[in-house]
Amino acid sequence: MSFIAQDFDKLNIITVLEGRTQAIIRNHYAKIVLDHFHPSLLYFLTKARCWDKSLTLNIKSVQN
Repeated sequence: MSFIAQDFDKLNIITVLEGRTQAIIRNHYAKIVLDHFHPSLLYFLTKARCWDKSLTLNIKSVQN
């Protein structure tokens, strides 16, 4: 399963992550923080997540 980040105002796909576990999503936002701020400011990770206005989850998954 993938994690898809989308701009719902413009209907653009921002990114598609290889998985949707907490670690993968957290690391993605940590990279955003490191790209925009000094590495010592990694504690702003929560602020980076707050840039998103909404989150929609599809909890239906395929069972083997």
